[in-house]
Amino acid sequence: MIKGIRAALLLLLAIVLLPLPSPGEPVNGVTFQWYGQACFVIKTREGTVIVTDPVQAYG
Repeated sequence: MIKGIRAALLLLLAIVLLPLPSPGEPVNGVTFQWYGQACFVIKTREGTVIVTDPVQAYG
């Protein structure tokens, strides 16, 4: 029980102290933009653009 509480406190401390980039801020030259649900646009500094949307189109 003590180990579980200790692990939870360490995790909480790491989350609070971990510096995270703001939304839209490049991380190593890559930006991630969220458009809702599971749709993301990923852009690299070289100009590559990747769109992810795992929903299959029916029609």
